[in-house]
Amino acid sequence: MTRRLPLIFLLTLLGGGLAAVWSLVVTPRFEATTRFAPGDLGVSQLPGGLASLASQFGAGGPMGGPRSLQFYADVLESRDLLTRLLEDEFTGPADSTRATLLELLPVGGESSEQLEDGLELLREQVLVTTVDDRTGTVSLTVVMPSARLAADVANRLYQHFEAFNIEMRRTSASERRRFADRELATARADLQSAEGAMRDFLESNRGGLEAPRLTFQQYRLQRRIDVAQQVYSQMAQELTEAKIAEARDTPVFAVVQRAHAPARRSWPNRTRTTLMGALAGGALGVLLAALLGTTGFARAIDPVGYDRFRAALRGRQVTPHNS
Repeated sequence: MTRRLPLIFLLTLLGGGLAAVWSLVVTPRFEATTRFAPGDLGVSQLPGGLASLASQFGAGGPMGGPRSLQFYADVLESRDLLTRLLEDEFTGPADSTRATLLELLPVGGESSEQLEDGLELLREQVLVTTVDDRTGTVSLTVVMPSARLAADVANRLYQHFEAFNIEMRRTSASERRRFADRELATARADLQSAEGAMRDFLESNRGGLEAPRLTFQQYRLQRRIDVAQQVYSQMAQELTEAKIAEARDTPVFAVVQRAHAPARRSWPNRTRTTLMGALAGGALGVLLAALLGTTGFARAIDPVGYDRFRAALRGRQVTPHNS
């Protein structure tokens, strides 16, 4: 085995060298991650009537549990947002070309097929979304052959996501406003009716209300007014809040970590790849040294048997040596 050390050493250097060269020429991958947490109110934190109204129109807050967080993760990979992203322009890996993301991705074919291939590539190889139920955060990781491109794509997709969320909130608030407006009109009519009934009762009993029957009837009319007044006030408040929500355009997500261009590639790791190549080359060298050592030992012990074995491998017969 000692005589084979140069072979083992040579194969170790060769394996490490080939792995190092491969890690230099292969297309690298860089990962950029942005992390955010929903910061608006959940349904349980809204006033009673507004909470049921928000639930009816699907405007529940994102802090309602894992489903809500997963909903936002799914929105990040929705077709509409990814189509907008593919149509946006970015600076390519060469830092000299500026083109749409669809043109920068390795997809070809017809224009219609190219879009579908681009969407599939984004979902399967470029974007990774994860949710953390413990901290209530959603993470978006983008994998690209350029560090700056990975960060730019992650931040641009988050911008589209934020714009989508604001539009969704405005749409939901518009539905709530129309609903509250209709209910407020009904509540106003009920209150006016109750007050009119009380006015008619008082005008028809100007002589006095000492009779128990009249006192009880007045109590019933007053209770009707109180209930109508309460409903009217609640709907008026909800209409005001819906109008405010409809006009609000501030973000409701707290950005825990904004995507930045990574300093190091995520794949391949040159040091690790070189070491793995060297280990593989060394293992091959040890295996070859063991095989060669076994062959030499067999030839020394039984030369005739060794020659016959070699001849059988070569397909011919060997004449035995004379003693």
